Amino acid sequence: MKRQSISILTAVLMGTSVFGVNGAFNSYAVDANDYGSAVSSAPNSGNKFQQQVIIQWSNKVKKPENVTLKLYKKIVPTLDGYQPDDVNDGTLIKKVTVPSSTMLYSFDGLEKQNSDGTFNYYYAMIDDSSGENYDVMYTRLGSSTSIYVYSANQTTTQDADIKLLWNDSNNSAGKRPSVVDFRVKEKDTPETVYVAQLKKGTGDTENYWSKSINFKKDSGDLTAEKYEIKISIDGYEVSTKNVEAGNKIIFEVTATYKPTSNDNTHNSSLPITEPSAIAAARHLNVSVDSIWDDKNNVDNVRPERFEVRLFADGKDTGKKISIKSIEGSKETFGVLPIYNKDGSRIVYTVVADNYKYYTSAISNTKKYYTKAYGDETIVENYEFTFTNKHVPFSKETIQNTPTSTDRVSGTDRIQTAIEISKKYFGKSETVIIARHDLFPDSMTATVLSKQLNAPILLTNQEKLSDNLKDEITRLGVKDIIIVGGPNSVSDAVKSELNAFDSNIERVSGVDRYETSDKVARRVVGITGIKNKAVIASGEVFPDALSISSFAAKNGYPILLVKKNDISPAVRTAMSDLKITGTYIVGGENTISKATEKNITGVLERISGDDRYSTSVAIAKSKFPESKKAFLASGEIFADALVIGPVGAKYDAPILLTPSSKVSRSVSDYIKKSSITSLVAVGGQRYVPDYIVNLLTK
Repeated sequence: MKRQSISILTAVLMGTSVFGVNGAFNSYAVDANDYGSAVSSAPNSGNKFQQQVIIQWSNKVKKPENVTLKLYKKIVPTLDGYQPDDVNDGTLIKKVTVPSSTMLYSFDGLEKQNSDGTFNYYYAMIDDSSGENYDVMYTRLGSSTSIYVYSANQTTTQDADIKLLWNDSNNSAGKRPSVVDFRVKEKDTPETVYVAQLKKGTGDTENYWSKSINFKKDSGDLTAEKYEIKISIDGYEVSTKNVEAGNKIIFEVTATYKPTSNDNTHNSSLPITEPSAIAAARHLNVSVDSIWDDKNNVDNVRPERFEVRLFADGKDTGKKISIKSIEGSKETFGVLPIYNKDGSRIVYTVVADNYKYYTSAISNTKKYYTKAYGDETIVENYEFTFTNKHVPFSKETIQNTPTSTDRVSGTDRIQTAIEISKKYFGKSETVIIARHDLFPDSMTATVLSKQLNAPILLTNQEKLSDNLKDEITRLGVKDIIIVGGPNSVSDAVKSELNAFDSNIERVSGVDRYETSDKVARRVVGITGIKNKAVIASGEVFPDALSISSFAAKNGYPILLVKKNDISPAVRTAMSDLKITGTYIVGGENTISKATEKNITGVLERISGDDRYSTSVAIAKSKFPESKKAFLASGEIFADALVIGPVGAKYDAPILLTPSSKVSRSVSDYIKKSSITSLVAVGGQRYVPDYIVNLLTK
C-alpha cells in the first residue's frame, strides 16, 4: 500500500476545568440512533483523552476484510498552534485490527500531559504493510482524524479552489457557522474524491472564504463538469458553479440565508423527513447554546464562558464544550457513536454546572436530520438550549446586609487619609505630605512611608485644612517630608507646615520620573537595600498603587517609566543603585516589550487584562497566604495611595474595584483565596457597600 499524507492531524484537546460552585447539575438525556458498526467511546476524565478516527472508503477500492490502525504519539512542549513537520516521526504506541466496515474507532485512556509539563500529540494512520492497492488521505475534521482511502490507480492529481460567498447581510441573523463541511465527488457516481472543512482563513474577508485543495483523479484531460462540490449549511440555500481556470477547477459556492417564520422550527437547506432515510442515519451530533436572562448582565456576575459536559450511559465521556456567554454562541460535541460494542444504543446526557447567582435549566430542545458532506450521509442532530436566569440584586437590600468587613473612610480623600492615620498609626515623628488631586509625584511614596513608619497625609495645593493640622499634632510629628515640587504642594503650604518642622524636606524632580528617582535614592539610603526595584508606568496610576504594598514590605523602590521610553534619570538611578533584579507591573499596553528589553534583570512581569485583574495577579503572586486585603477604588488614586504602607505593615494586598459593578476577577480571587477580612478604603461613592457585600457573599 502507498500512503499520501495530506495531514492536518488532530492534537489533544486541552479544555479548562469545569467552573462549578455548588455541584448541582442540569441534564437532558438523548436516546441515540443507529451508527452502523462504529465503536463507542470509553469514559475519560482528568488527564485522559480520547482520539477518534473516522474511516471512509472510496467506492473504487476493494476493501479488505480487516484493516489495522496504528496510533502514534509525539511529545511536544506545547499544543498551542502545533502542527507536525513530519507525521512519521512519532512513536508507535498502539496497534489495533478492526473490520473494514468500521466507520469510527476511538483510542481511549490517552494521557494529555506528562509529569514534566510536556504534552502528547496523537495521530492515527492505517498500517501500510497490507499490500493492498490503495492510497490514504489524512485530514482533520473537528477533533478527530479522518482517514479517506482511495484507489492507488488514481495517479493524476487535480488542483482546485473553493470560493464561498456569504449572502446573509453580514451574518445579521447570527446563524452563520464558523466551519463548513464539504465533499468533492464525481458527478453521477457515489465516488468521493475529497472531504474536508472550510473556514475563514488568512487573507479571507468576513463574507468571502476560500480554500485550495488537491485531489487524486483518473488520468485524462481536465473536465470541470465531471466533478461537483456538496455543501449543506443549516438555514442556508446553497448554490454551486464549476469553472475551469487554466489547469485548475474553481468551485464557486453561494450561501444565501433563508430565515424561518417559526423560531422553534429548525430550518435546514436539506431537511430529512423520510422514515427510510432517518433509519439510515449514520452520524449523531449534539450541540448546545445558552440564553442569559440577567438584564444584560446588570450585576456583572455572568461567567465568561458556560461549560457543558457529555455523559454516555450515565458515565462521563471526558468530552466538554466551553461556550461563550453571549447570546447566539453555540458549540458542538462533534461526531458521536450511536451503538455500544454489544449493540445496545447509547443514551447521551448533557450536563451543565449551575453558576453562582444563576439558576440553569434546559428551555428548548430540537431533534432533526440533515445531510452532511453532500447528500448521502444522514446526520441525526440534537440541539439543547440552556436558559441561565439571574435575579438582579437589590442595592437597598444588600446595603442593609450585615457583614464582617471593615471600612475606613472620611468625608473626602483628605479626611480618609486622616482616618487611616488615626486607625493604623499611633504616634509618628515623621509624616509624608502629598497633593490630594495629582498622582504622579506621590505614587512612589508608599515605600518611603513604610520605611519611616510615617503616614501619608493629603493636602490641597495652597492651604492646610484644620483637620490635617490637628492630625499632625496628634501624631507628635517632628519631621515632615513633602513629595513633589512647589507646583504640587505650594510654598504657602510649606510655610504653614513650618509650625511643626522648621527644616522640612522636599523630595522632587523636574518631572514624575525624576521624582521617582529621588524617592528611590531616599529609600535605599534608609534600607541600604540595593539591587532590586519595582518598575511601573508613570502614565497611569493603578499598577503602581496595586504593587505598592509588596514593594513597601520588601523595601524595593518604585521607579516609573513611559510605555516606550525610560528617562535618563531612571536609567541613572538603575545604574547608581546597582539594580540587577526588577519586577515589572502592568501589561505591554502600559510598558512595552521594547521597553522591557532595556530594563535590567527582569525577574517577573505581573499583569492582567485590566487594572482590576492586575491587582489580583499581584495578590496571587506576592500575597498567597494573606488573610487580609484592602479594597480601594481603581478609578481614583488617593485612597489606594495612603493605604499602601498599611498593606505592607499587615502583609496584605491592595485590591482595586470599579464603583458601579463587581469585578469578576476580584470576586473570583476572594472566593478562592484565604482572605477572611476585607477592609474597604474610602467612601460609598467609589467603594459602595453593595459591592463589598457582593464580594463577600
